[in-house]
Amino acid sequence: TLVYSSERNGLWQLYTSTIVRKEEKQFTYATELKEECLTKSNVASFQPQYSPDGKEIAFLENRTAIRVINLKSKAVRTVMDAKYQYSYADGDQWFQWSPDSKWILSDFIGIGGWNNKDVVLLKADGKGEMVNLTESGYSDTNAKWVLGGKRTSPYLKRLKKQRKKKRPRRKKRRKRKLKRRKIRKTLKQKIPRKKKTRKKP
Repeated sequence: TLVYSSERNGLWQLYTSTIVRKEEKQFTYATELKEECLTKSNVASFQPQYSPDGKEIAFLENRTAIRVINLKSKAVRTVMDAKYQYSYADGDQWFQWSPDSKWILSDFIGIGGWNNKDVVLLKADGKGEMVNLTESGYSDTNAKWVLGGKRTSPYLKRLKKQRKKKRPRRKKRRKRKLKRRKIRKTLKQKIPRKKKTRKKP
């Protein structure tokens, strides 16, 4: 089953398509498809993601809120409220399911404000507290699950800033090395070398 977003009559909604004939295995050559609208709402819904267990789909509603729809019951729940996000353009929001389908990682407006987002850990069932994983005040985005879901690896702009700060130290080290080389050269010039003489037989 394919899940996708489509704009129809000026409104983005989520749809699924399935192959009708069981003997046909590929969508490319399928002769008959069945389409179903998942989100029948009056606000835009897009950027769908299947949960790893295939039972649910997470998506963005009205560009900011993260919601989850259960494919069996068709019940929709809110995982993160819209007030914790800010969308400036299409595709500028990020979230990812955990391998066990119990958690969702996302960017959100935390300590740093809308222009310096943090990374938040959300329970996929919509219950419990939101956990700010970074709390840096810098822009921490695009977190991903690693090591089978045991760790997260956010892309941190903060690291770039830290590297920029370290560059002056490298320059200082280079200057020190140059000074040492100059001192060595001057010392070699001042200290005369002993001339090697061959002993006569």
